[in-house]
Amino acid sequence: MDVVANTIINNQIFEKEVVDLASKYIMPNSTVLDVGANFGQMSVLFSNMVGENGKVHSFDADDWIYDILNKNIETNNKIGKIIPHFGAVHNV
Repeated sequence: MDVVANTIINNQIFEKEVVDLASKYIMPNSTVLDVGANFGQMSVLFSNMVGENGKVHSFDADDWIYDILNKNIETNNKIGKIIPHFGAVHNV
């Protein structure tokens, strides 16, 4: 099974060091981009950091993963706080 999925299933944070570092810089009411959001675990955690008026824009380009991302947004009551975007992020 996928390492990210296994980490989440085991109630752990995938790449916790990234989340810990982000928590030092993400301020309430800010906007965060989660590029390559995968299943959305970080998006959910970041949405807690931005507070009530902040937003998280989550990007993923895999249609199967994107469906799971949307389900996780709904399951975690983050509709409107996390805005999913289907597609790759690039400079053009």
